[in-house]
Amino acid sequence: MLDAVVKNTEFCLKNKMETRAYYGTCEINGYYCNRNDRSFPFNNKGHVLQFRDTSNYLLVSLINIACHPTVLAKDILFISSD
Repeated sequence: MLDAVVKNTEFCLKNKMETRAYYGTCEINGYYCNRNDRSFPFNNKGHVLQFRDTSNYLLVSLINIACHPTVLAKDILFISSD
């Protein structure tokens, strides 16, 4: 793992470029729902962070979604590591 981190860091340092960061939100559907009832409302918002180069070419897109506890069945009441 350490070797992979070092190689990735070396690659990034050798290939630096000017970029711009963009933030937005999107709607997430079809992956999870309200665990008490599929028809109940739930948080379906994803937060997106994108990095683009000066030509607006997308380099990477990261998304953060709130899935706990909606990915667990309604009869599972344990605390998970989500």
